[in-house]
Amino acid sequence: SDVGRLGELRVKSKTTSAACAGKTTEQIAAEQGVDVILQPTFMCLADSVCFQMKAITPEGEEVWISDYHEPKSQLQNLTNNITRVIAEEVNVKLSSSEKRMLRQNRNIDPDAYQAWVTGQRYWDQLTKDDLELAIEYFERAIEMDPDWAPPYAGLAFAWGALGTFAGLPDSICHPKQDEYLDKALE
Repeated sequence: SDVGRLGELRVKSKTTSAACAGKTTEQIAAEQGVDVILQPTFMCLADSVCFQMKAITPEGEEVWISDYHEPKSQLQNLTNNITRVIAEEVNVKLSSSEKRMLRQNRNIDPDAYQAWVTGQRYWDQLTKDDLELAIEYFERAIEMDPDWAPPYAGLAFAWGALGTFAGLPDSICHPKQDEYLDKALE
């Protein structure tokens, strides 16, 4: 998602990525109209994240590969660093606001991060019960790290999904969605 915030790059959504399962890089590139496919591989070891990012051409040629190993508390900084490296590798000219965004450093409480990831996993299911569990996990993340924006955004999306997919009234969901979006942006 950080890469997608750069004006010159286009990033397909997670649901588009899921629709590409089982297809070759050539098929994906042709269907999606992309020049390069980024292929991440993650592994968590205790309080660390091991991460490898590859850039692959439609023909399957690896044009760039890089390995990262960071403490979970530095994950936000890691994604900024990876985004900056990708921009440099593909010669994207960053605006001053993009450069500022990518220089931001922030430590994240690893337990808050784990609660947020768990909330994301439940949010992806889009059932009423799972969305309610997602809300619980996002709220836990906020209790541990109240100044971190992603759990507030997660709450906003979960409340919106409860209205859309679980049939809760808009009069309940929209005010909560707006409240949490405002808090995330703050």
